[in-house]
Amino acid sequence: MKRTGLIIGLILLVFAVAGCVSTINLNDSPYYRGKAAYRKGDYQNAIKDLNIDIKTNHRNKPLVYEDLGHAYFKNGNYRDAITAYKKYIGDTYTNPYRKDMVKFYNENPYWRGMAAVRIRQSCQALKNFGDAVPFMEQLIAKDPNNSYYFRELGYIYMMIGQYDKAITATKRAIELNPQDAYSYDNLGYVYGKKKQYDKAFKAFRKSIEITPKNRAAYSNYGFFLMEKRDYAGAAEQYKKAVSLQPDNREALSGLTDACYKQGKYDEALDATNKSISPMSLVGIGSRIGTVNFYV
Repeated sequence: MKRTGLIIGLILLVFAVAGCVSTINLNDSPYYRGKAAYRKGDYQNAIKDLNIDIKTNHRNKPLVYEDLGHAYFKNGNYRDAITAYKKYIGDTYTNPYRKDMVKFYNENPYWRGMAAVRIRQSCQALKNFGDAVPFMEQLIAKDPNNSYYFRELGYIYMMIGQYDKAITATKRAIELNPQDAYSYDNLGYVYGKKKQYDKAFKAFRKSIEITPKNRAAYSNYGFFLMEKRDYAGAAEQYKKAVSLQPDNREALSGLTDACYKQGKYDEALDATNKSISPMSLVGIGSRIGTVNFYV
């Protein structure tokens, strides 16, 4: 009898524990609350909950840092975004709790590369590249076959006017990933700034060949054709950029100039009217010759 009573007691205990577990809402953890807030555009609460989660969620810390970086970035907290993305990248190399995760990131460099893009974009928003160059160099020393690191290093050099170094880094990115249209676009821009137009145009054409819908390449191509006073050619490239993004204010502005220089005043006026439409004023497009569209 005692044995039977013990068994019944254990069964009741199991059911009691199961009942308690069933009441636990895993989606109510700080991480999932933060994710839900982010999806709703409530970036401040996302930041609050993700910061709470990061103190205890050691196994998945890279994922939390990544989402925290996104929330900071969307909220305009660019310095904090840089810090979060740096920690995210660092943890993807060293997290002792998740060797499987480290292996995944080693085999998929894209994800670290996109964090590097966000770091560069945050520096760009702050108009201060600070330690961005040495940080990218540290990443390259750790992972010398990650083409994204070289692309972003080249982009940063481009933004601070060190064009020869930008060319060297961007060419290395292309060697590692010959199908990266955006590296070719960046390379074309740097050659254009150095007045090496033939090399610039060749790079833009290669970028477009790889990714025909790369509107940045068309815009940049038009920008430097304008510098070379090939107004008809510039208009053609700007029209292609506008066909991909009709409310691209900067491409429309370039098209206006190109048409005006050719004496095509009706087309210039039409482009001007489109460039000041409510949608184009939203600022969806990025500034021609300074910011690419690839993220």
